[in-house]
Amino acid sequence: MKHISDEKLSAFIDQALSPAEMDAVREAIAEDEAISERLAELMYVDEQVKAHARQIEGSAMSERLLKAGAGHQPAATQGEVVQFRKRWAIPLSAVASVVCVAVLVVFILGRQQSDWEYTVEQLATAESGEMVEMENGQVFMSHFSFFTGDGAFCRAYHVGDEQITEGLACRHDGEGWLTMHEFERIRAGEGDYSLATGDISIQQRMRELGAGPTLSLEEERNALRQLQAD
Repeated sequence: MKHISDEKLSAFIDQALSPAEMDAVREAIAEDEAISERLAELMYVDEQVKAHARQIEGSAMSERLLKAGAGHQPAATQGEVVQFRKRWAIPLSAVASVVCVAVLVVFILGRQQSDWEYTVEQLATAESGEMVEMENGQVFMSHFSFFTGDGAFCRAYHVGDEQITEGLACRHDGEGWLTMHEFERIRAGEGDYSLATGDISIQQRMRELGAGPTLSLEEERNALRQLQAD
């Protein structure tokens, strides 16, 4: 069993390791479920920090825009304000209702693409160790890839935030992605995930599938390029 420090796992998430070190971490994740669990925790922390930074940046930008707008808008007289309100109060309410309905329709149509379809997009393109925020707001990260004895290309991955879905998906030539194994971990407390569903580990499922060696990053890139060429 290999020991991988949290610092090295964090560097793995940031893709700050050398290719050889990235491959070594992938192999360790494939062999040791405990390392996979620690990686899930670090992914959560990393995403929360980034989300907080985005929130701060967005708030600062909004404040700057408001100040800039205030500096360029001429002051209206009281009479102009009253006249504007009388003339546009009802139409603006109607417009607001239409806008709300339109936004709701767009949101519903946007949600028609399932979470699995978003995941499939990343399975076919994202390199292992690359953390991607998908359009549905979930965070995706592939940990490693391998081929089975019958030629299926498989990837182990995490999806989620508060609730982490740990999955194993495989794809045969000319066929779509199929979920071979999946279970959920719910964040039970600081530094801890509790098993929500599933009764076997990804490592056990890999043995059942006849998994070959974990692919190096270059081997994985070649496999992904082949998928995109099909």
